Amino acid sequence: MLPMLVLAVVIPIKSAPLAGQTDTMILLTGEVVGVDGKPVTDAEVKLREPSAKDLSGKTDGSGVFKLNTRRRARYNLSADTTDHRHGELAVVEPGAGLRIVVKAPAGAQTEMDFADEPDFAVAGITDWTAVGGHGSDATLRTSEDMARQTAALRSSASAGSLGVKGEEGAREVGLREAVRAQPESYAANRALGDFYLQRARYKDASVFLEKASRLHGGLAADEYSAALACRGEGDFGRARQHVMGALAKEDRAAYHELAGELDERLGDPLAAAREDERAAMLEPSEGNYFAWGSELLLHRAIWQAVEVFSKGARLHPESQRLKTGWGAALFGGAKYDEAAERLCEASDLDPANREAYLFLGKVGLGSPSPAACVSEKLRRFVGMRPEDPTANYYEAMMLLKGGVAGDRGRAVELLQKAVALNPRLADGYLQLGILALARRDDAGAQVEFEQAIQADASLAEAHYRLGVLYGRAGSSDKAKVEFARHEALVKQQAEAVERERRQVKQFLVVLGDGPAGPDAHFLQR
Repeated sequence: MLPMLVLAVVIPIKSAPLAGQTDTMILLTGEVVGVDGKPVTDAEVKLREPSAKDLSGKTDGSGVFKLNTRRRARYNLSADTTDHRHGELAVVEPGAGLRIVVKAPAGAQTEMDFADEPDFAVAGITDWTAVGGHGSDATLRTSEDMARQTAALRSSASAGSLGVKGEEGAREVGLREAVRAQPESYAANRALGDFYLQRARYKDASVFLEKASRLHGGLAADEYSAALACRGEGDFGRARQHVMGALAKEDRAAYHELAGELDERLGDPLAAAREDERAAMLEPSEGNYFAWGSELLLHRAIWQAVEVFSKGARLHPESQRLKTGWGAALFGGAKYDEAAERLCEASDLDPANREAYLFLGKVGLGSPSPAACVSEKLRRFVGMRPEDPTANYYEAMMLLKGGVAGDRGRAVELLQKAVALNPRLADGYLQLGILALARRDDAGAQVEFEQAIQADASLAEAHYRLGVLYGRAGSSDKAKVEFARHEALVKQQAEAVERERRQVKQFLVVLGDGPAGPDAHFLQR
């Protein structure tokens, strides 16, 4: 892919009116730099204003440019060099933090290729029957479950970014007193709203932050803070209104990322994908790449999610969740060994973190022949967390999947420990029953299957296997009851899966400039 240039900082500086002019003039000054942080010299920077002549200037030896202009509601800035294509940015008003992306010529390559625009577009949505991925329905369900878990990593990180506790007493009293003394003070309302926002008291925060925004003309930063408070309160529609107000004033990655999260919550994944992509293009941070990749994966744009996660992971090699998302996406594309390798690498980035092992366990159980590293990492998991029932269960299942006769005893011990630690672990009892059957211990197997049903009455396989045992023992009436329950549960669960898939809109993706069909709903790029 391709490098980019960014307009790093643009600071408006008021100057005296020029002779014969009454308009206030401002001096725009900024710096054009490459992704390596080095200044770009002799780049032509143009400013296009509505109904006005274009202004242009060159960057100096330090990559700095200066342009004089009248204050206007909207204008466009662009940058060109002799060896780069044109890039342009619409700007609402002069301010800091503006960026211009300028592509290198076709064929140019660089190690920093992850920040360039993608070669695909999410063009529309289709129903669940066009679901991406490969393999059996059981594998597909595992892939869908991993996609949801991946999306949850984004939500948990976002939710945990606020919530400072303590200092409730005297400071809160003082801030509330300031608002009572000056109820129309922007500073007093903003300070109290920020206090509540930092402590995750979202309903209280939204009252004062929304008022502060109204008092101060809806500045971008105020609208964004109000959006965070409303999101925390659970009012996603109101939160979106505020974040769109922020974006109307300033084109910032953080605002797009929040808008994308809210669009997904409000049932508009097309808009969410657009916002997440824009955030990553403006600021190729770990969080923005993860948000974009998880949105694509959730809506079954599997190979595009692989592309985004892989680029993000190369740009941020320390990120465990980018590697985790990459592995989950590869699994969805039936690249089982590659998926396992990425997830094993993810677990090595932070061996104490439980999340990567949970993904590894699902990959190990869902893969036809799990990679060797899966068993190794799950052994580490149970070694680090010997009292974790899930760790014991996954290690046992990998031993059984290995098919080594001598491992069965160890697997039984691990499963028995797992159900002792978590008596609601129905799958553990189910596996113990299957192992008892293999030993021709029907009585022991019956006890295990009954315990599995007691732990989770919706476990269809336990009902079926118990019915088989009842029939073998001559209890035909009991067997019929269990078989009927099994059939009813299978039907119910299939209907639930179908409903769930219909609720998740599947992305229709086109590559490059290819057509998407007459009914495609295109993202505004």
